[in-house]
Parts: sequence; C-alpha cells; structure tokens
Amino acid sequence: MKIKKAVKHLTLSKNQVRNALTMICTSFTVVVVLLSTLDPATSLPPSFFVQFFSCTTFIGFLSALISNLPFSSQLLTTLLQIAVNVLILFGLGAGIFGWYALTLKNGLILVVFMGLVYYINDLMMTWQIRSTAEKINQAIEKRRQEEGDN
Repeated sequence: MKIKKAVKHLTLSKNQVRNALTMICTSFTVVVVLLSTLDPATSLPPSFFVQFFSCTTFIGFLSALISNLPFSSQLLTTLLQIAVNVLILFGLGAGIFGWYALTLKNGLILVVFMGLVYYINDLMMTWQIRSTAEKINQAIEKRRQEEGDN
C-alpha cells in the first residue's frame, strides 16, 4: 500500500507535464535573453546551451514532482523547490560544468537571476491558468446555451 502511495507522488498528469514544459522553456529563454542582453560581447559555446537546457529540464521535472509531495505547507514545497534549484545550479553549473566560480558575487548574481526567472515563470503560469480557465468557461457557457435552445 505504501508503494502505491509513493508511486502516486512520483507520477505526473498531462497537465503537470505541460506546466513543467512551459516552465522549462520559459526559464531557458529568460536566462538566454538575460545573458545575451547583459553581456552581448560574450559568445557562449554551443555546449553551454545543451548543458543549461539539461539543467532547466532537470529542475522543471523535479519541481513538478516536488509539488506532488504531500506537504502540509505550500511554503515548505516552495522552499524545497528553491533549494533544489540552488543545488542543481551550483552543483552542476559551478561544480561539474564550470560555468562560474563559487564566489559571493556569482552567488548573488545567481540569486538575482533565479528571482527574475521565478517571477517570470509565475507570470507565465498565471497567464496559462487564466487562459485555460477562460476556455473552460467558454465551453460551459456554450453548453448552457445549447441546452437552453433545446
């Protein structure tokens, strides 16, 4: 019985996968645009983009799985997601891929980037949820009108 509960928390619905993919693509795009805008003279190697997309994909699906865990507090879920983001970006970004040195300055820059990406992702998800809700409401209204015509 415990295994079924654990597996339930480790599976994602179509909607959760769609939301994760939106978050992954938004995160990737925002960071690439920020990097290109802030330092246009710097040319990043193609391997960076593959590595970074791997990181955003990993973060996106881990965040979706974390949101499935049965925590009693949304704050705890959010803090765990942020901790995972930091560990992945510091561990993979600085440790394995060598994108930057682990310094206080780089840490602060990373936190600012994460904040911007989190905020923009939140806006995108809010927009997507509102759009979906609007489509559902339109479908309900259409069904009501069709039932009223009968």
